[in-house]
Amino acid sequence: MKTGIVSSKNVKDVKKLWTYCFADTPEFIEYYFTKRYRQEKNIITEDDQENMQASLQLHPYTLVVDEICKDVNYIVGVCVEPESRGKGYSSAIMKDTLNFEYMNGEDVSILMPIDTDIYTRYGYTNCFYRYEFNVELANIKAERSKCTTKRINLDSILTANYENGHAKNDLLKTVTQMSNFYHKNILDKYAYIKRDQDYFINKLEELAIDGGELFVTYEGSQLCGYMMILPRYSKDQAAVTEMIFSNKDSFNAMMSIIKSHITQFRIVDIVTPQHELFNLFIKYDNKYKVIKKSFMMLRVINAKNILCEMINRKSDLNQMRPFQIEIRDDIIKENNFKENYFVNEEAEVHIPYMNIDISDLAALYMKSSNVTDLERAGRIVFKNDYDRAFFAELLGQDIRENYINDFI
Repeated sequence: MKTGIVSSKNVKDVKKLWTYCFADTPEFIEYYFTKRYRQEKNIITEDDQENMQASLQLHPYTLVVDEICKDVNYIVGVCVEPESRGKGYSSAIMKDTLNFEYMNGEDVSILMPIDTDIYTRYGYTNCFYRYEFNVELANIKAERSKCTTKRINLDSILTANYENGHAKNDLLKTVTQMSNFYHKNILDKYAYIKRDQDYFINKLEELAIDGGELFVTYEGSQLCGYMMILPRYSKDQAAVTEMIFSNKDSFNAMMSIIKSHITQFRIVDIVTPQHELFNLFIKYDNKYKVIKKSFMMLRVINAKNILCEMINRKSDLNQMRPFQIEIRDDIIKENNFKENYFVNEEAEVHIPYMNIDISDLAALYMKSSNVTDLERAGRIVFKNDYDRAFFAELLGQDIRENYINDFI
């Protein structure tokens, strides 16, 4: 087996394998390989006869973690030829890709798993969750709103925005407003994807290809909410793939738009990062079924960089006592080390020590878990109460929410 960046002669095979493995429409596949696909970000594994047997893509994103921006790759499209499954090709391409990311100077990697159990063996852990509100339209109680609601013509994003200057300017104005609005209303999350103009153009292109609609709400000239909806998600059911609102008025405006579709679909799933505020606005109505789903996994690629970042979060670093941390990583050998911090010949006899797996380091880094819960789960074993208290204080005990809402 040999793994590397795809060559031009293999691109046709990559597209064919993607089509075979994933239930995407021909329109989406054409869009993806025309607009989003990047050959230099496509990794494949070949057999001994140089025939491609496995493929994946690395999509670049900017991940903000505790206000620090990190360039990350989102692994998508992991697929293996049907006759070669169970022969180690998926394992080879994943392990080689993770080591490639390490050599490329990356700190973390993200992916959305089809099965979380598959990717835990590669050091990934669940760090991003998705909240969905499922409700029958007949049970939506939308109040009157003073906001103005506008439906954006998404046809322009695929055609006229590049041909008609006025349409393009309107589009760019809208996506700039959406970018600013998103960042203003996502700051409560510990980690999230940074979204600029290009990000939202890609997002709306995907929405258009899937037959979706974009609604935006305004208070005067100020954007105060947006909603992406797939009216024909499934029989009698729609999906609001993302809804963000600034206040009760903008929330009511968008819920009224959903309810107005009652002759087109009966049930809707609503995804929002503002799930607690959503619950307050609907007064915790039990007619809404709330589902929390594991959505995105993260893996630490460079453990030393991540440890330094975590430790530097401490404001009283100069007062810190000596300690040791040992990392275990079955795939990236450079991550297997015992790091001594502030340890010298005059150090105390007892130095707090913690041994941790690379996947649990990711959970602590992203604050999706803490030292106490990992110990209760048998993931960390401390020698004594002093070590336990030391690392709980050093790494923090707070658990925070993170948000990603991207499928490619």
